[in-house]
Amino acid sequence: MDWTQAAANATPRTFDKKVRWPGSEKIANAGFSDSFRAVHPNEVSDTGYTWTRVPGANEVHDRIDFVYSRGPSLSTTSSVNIGPTTPDPNTHIFAAGYNSDHRAVGSGFSIVDLQDSTLTFSRLAHNPGNSSALNAGNYGDRLVSTPNIAVEFLPTGNAFWDTYDGDRDNNGNNLWNVGVAQLQSTSGIAEFDAAFTPDVGFGVIVDGFDLVDYFGFASGHTVRWELWSGAADLGTLLKFGTETVAANGINSVQTNCNQAVFGMLTLRLEHLDGNRTDLANDNISF
Repeated sequence: MDWTQAAANATPRTFDKKVRWPGSEKIANAGFSDSFRAVHPNEVSDTGYTWTRVPGANEVHDRIDFVYSRGPSLSTTSSVNIGPTTPDPNTHIFAAGYNSDHRAVGSGFSIVDLQDSTLTFSRLAHNPGNSSALNAGNYGDRLVSTPNIAVEFLPTGNAFWDTYDGDRDNNGNNLWNVGVAQLQSTSGIAEFDAAFTPDVGFGVIVDGFDLVDYFGFASGHTVRWELWSGAADLGTLLKFGTETVAANGINSVQTNCNQAVFGMLTLRLEHLDGNRTDLANDNISF
């Protein structure tokens, strides 16, 4: 990767030669990518020396510290050398007090094409009256998600999200024993929005979700759901439907919307009828 004839010709040191290093070749032949060279492919202009970081004509300078990666869903997004605050073209990030004779290599990666992501809400403490636990990304211990999509819970008007886990709070004696996002309101028709925003270049689809009636406390609910490209009421309405959730029931709703949105996608749940505190949402698949 580094000691090509062009690189040897570009250095004044007589011991710099063209070398095909067998260890590096074996790693490359095994399908691994050298993350630094993936981002800095020019071995002449970006030498990337990591050792020794000590300056001087009599010192040996070479790149002998690596971060390798492999996998069809993994791509390198950045790679830098980290070293002391002394100005040096081979140090991209300066760290005061750095005390190694090697520079460190820091590489960033993107994981793509993760399908069948699901938001569930197990093991969350009861958090009545605000959405902080949800918006902090504290979705409990059953979240499988892509790192390329951010989620924000946005109630409107007199509505608010809650977190509830009957197994944690009430020893599993109700239907919410695996954890849910509870929908609450004080009056009128309540609207609850969950906004999914992918990174640039990524799209998002919401496939389905569960609506759950609190066991033994309500006599059912009527819910209108909507999928919006953009913010609810401001963007484009993609799909909608109405669900009647029976007492003690769970409705698994399929959106049948296969259109990827390359921007914010909003799932709106509008609670039309039923007890305003005893409806919940779970298992949002996206």
